[in-house]
Amino acid sequence: MTTLRSSRPGVRFFHRVLFSAACVLPALQIGCSSEAAGERELDPEEILSEAPAVENKDDSLASLGFDTALRSTSGGMMYLAGHVPVAITSAAQVRDFVVGKLAGAYQLAAGTDFAVISDQIDVSGQRFVRLQQTHNGLTVPQGQLSVHVGSDGAVIAVLGQLVAQVVAQPMTAGDGDRLVRSALSSRAAGGEITVHGAIEPTIFVPRSGSPQPAFRATVEYLASDGQRVLEVVYVRKLDGSLLARYSQIHDALSRQIYDLGRSCIQSGRELPGRSLISEGGSSSDASATAAYQGLGDTYAFFKSVLGRDSYDGRGSKLVASVHATFTGGSGCSPNNAVWMGAPYNQMAYGDGDGRLLLDLSKALDVTGHELAHAVTGSTSGLVYQDESGALNEAMSDIHGVAVLAWKRAGSQSQPPANGASRFLVDQHTWRVGEAAAGPSLAGGALRFMNNPTLDGYSRDYYPERIPAGGEDNGGVHGNSGIANLAFYLLSQGGQHPRQRTSTTVGAIGFEKALRIFYTANTSLLDAHATFQSARVATAQAAQSLYGACSAEWHNTQRAWDAVGVPGAWTPCTAQTGGQTGGSTMPAPSTTIPEVKPNGSFQTAMAISQSGTSVVGTLASLGDNGFFKMTLAAGATLSLRLDVPTKADYDLYVYNSNGTLIAKSENGLGLAETLSVRNTGTAAFTRYVRVVPYEGTLGAQSPYTLRLSW
Repeated sequence: MTTLRSSRPGVRFFHRVLFSAACVLPALQIGCSSEAAGERELDPEEILSEAPAVENKDDSLASLGFDTALRSTSGGMMYLAGHVPVAITSAAQVRDFVVGKLAGAYQLAAGTDFAVISDQIDVSGQRFVRLQQTHNGLTVPQGQLSVHVGSDGAVIAVLGQLVAQVVAQPMTAGDGDRLVRSALSSRAAGGEITVHGAIEPTIFVPRSGSPQPAFRATVEYLASDGQRVLEVVYVRKLDGSLLARYSQIHDALSRQIYDLGRSCIQSGRELPGRSLISEGGSSSDASATAAYQGLGDTYAFFKSVLGRDSYDGRGSKLVASVHATFTGGSGCSPNNAVWMGAPYNQMAYGDGDGRLLLDLSKALDVTGHELAHAVTGSTSGLVYQDESGALNEAMSDIHGVAVLAWKRAGSQSQPPANGASRFLVDQHTWRVGEAAAGPSLAGGALRFMNNPTLDGYSRDYYPERIPAGGEDNGGVHGNSGIANLAFYLLSQGGQHPRQRTSTTVGAIGFEKALRIFYTANTSLLDAHATFQSARVATAQAAQSLYGACSAEWHNTQRAWDAVGVPGAWTPCTAQTGGQTGGSTMPAPSTTIPEVKPNGSFQTAMAISQSGTSVVGTLASLGDNGFFKMTLAAGATLSLRLDVPTKADYDLYVYNSNGTLIAKSENGLGLAETLSVRNTGTAAFTRYVRVVPYEGTLGAQSPYTLRLSW
């Protein structure tokens, strides 16, 4: 069950663990060595002198007009950017472009196609198309792309990951019902399972494994521990084993309010209860009135601030039940509030027990949080598990506090004059669920977005995250603090509250930060997005909204740097648009020529200043350019290699032992980008190597290597 619950002991979530950070691999990294476990300075006799061979490189992307390509830790393409002049005027043309022009880059198998999930056009004429991968007519759930098209019809960016080289047997839904019920029989009390809607044959990719023919079903049952479950499940066709479970209950203007009379929600048949208020009506029930008003304020916020008509953008009725209790391991509890997805699509509020929590219908940010789950469900569909689940929770926290800040500013009654902010932002803004906190809830809030670890459980630094598959459904609540803190820093500026990094983020203001995260969620993120995906998507949203070299774009990158999410980027030499407060302008860059000879580790050219750009050349395919710098403990080295149009040069990073720790191997004319972090407690040397693969060489084909840390 997913809830707007505190991720703290004593409030519906009792897990407390000792966490040991594992080695974290940035994008494109292929190896991992422990900085704290014996790294030493390079012994010239033990160097790694040969870079790995590169095969099947795609040379077509640069010729199309892309200038940036990023790959995930698994090696799959996750982001393309540039300007591809294809004059797109419809979502169908986007699908044709991906199938016809990008099949090689994404290594798509014959039979792979795409269905259009959504097609949005903003006020400036920019188009955002979300595509779902299919294979021989079957949905491939883990394969989604979001394509950003400029107002001129050019493809600006492609975000998301696809499943390469799918090979699967044809299948039908024949045995689906039997297999689904059998797979869940040991979980459901009494074996009673309700299947909502049709069972769909799909091709599913487990967390570790190859594509599998599987059945997808939306099911509901009462679990053996007393929890009511509403979830999407995937069951392997071959043996009926359960591959994955994704909850559809997210704890947290046409309105309808019902009274559950403290009934315990167990089977769903209790819903919605006795009708209390219809649109335009009233009630003497204080909880019903609070829920009615909260839904109205949240609807008005999304409509007036973000231009969204109800949670689905189509004006759907907002339904809620008050005086609910919720099944748990030790009976039914009033300490919860939930958004219940399809087939119910409604809110349910508990009254609180008066000690840990008070009446949750009276906390406006709780209502905003839960309805934001509904917005996510109808747009990005972020799966409620692992990193995508943590992003789902963070998006709800962000929009929940935004509704309350907007209401507190009085913006629902009249727009602020003279350009004043539409949001009242102070220390209370960042205390999620403060109005529902009972006297026994330590700290007086469910979560603390500006300092997440104050709740004793949430994480605020990516290298210290709860791992995928771990407790809390892979950290959906605990890890949400990472994105919450990134949003706070982007909005208000500053540094990591526990000094996990030294990055300073410049404040761009609450509303701009909100629009960046909203656009990323509703237009760019895919259902299985990671934190690195969110970094790319929010940066792309900032570029779309405020400009490629804007202060907003720079500080979006810095916000993710501050919370330790991997990502390579290069500050622009000039910025446009937006506020410049604090440290938003990049440090003055220095451009210097390469000093030869630097063709080995021993002769590597030393770089002493962050922000340095080196202009170098490669005389032959056997030539190399080596560079070195000292990286402080906890610091992140970001690299960008811009290459000649008709050249393919690759980028490698080594630690001080000479061990290869990261690589970027894009195609002809494409820039290479990398980001690596020193996870140790002492400063170490890092070596950067530029290697030619093919194409033009010599003085007429210089490259530029940008190094920042």
